[in-house]
Amino acid sequence: MCSKDLGADFVFCWPSTELAVMGAEGAAPIIFRRELEKAGNQEEALQGKIRQYREEFANPYLAAEHLHIDDVIDPAETRPKLIAALEMVINKQEDKPAKKTRHQPDLVQRLQKKYHSVINLKGKIFAVHTIGRR
Repeated sequence: MCSKDLGADFVFCWPSTELAVMGAEGAAPIIFRRELEKAGNQEEALQGKIRQYREEFANPYLAAEHLHIDDVIDPAETRPKLIAALEMVINKQEDKPAKKTRHQPDLVQRLQKKYHSVINLKGKIFAVHTIGRR
């Protein structure tokens, strides 16, 4: 349950995978509502629309075409494919940027030495320099 957008290195699917936000049984009555209302035999028409939805929208080949997944594999190929993928990333190291902290004490201390007062509002630091008599 991951995707390339979320940082997965590899995404494989079986041919029977249904990739959609909603299942075909839930989506077809909504998407094809007008066509189903006009149909004579609504149950038969609904089953046809469910098949159409699976073929056109919820199949893994469409996702592979748009490069959302790497490969559609036969279930019998799952173990060798996973082993090969894991071997490719076994020594992978990611350089992630350091997290920014809300509080930057060293910056606040430096600003306090230079300015009259320093205000920290929700992680944003403001230095206030007051002009007055000496």
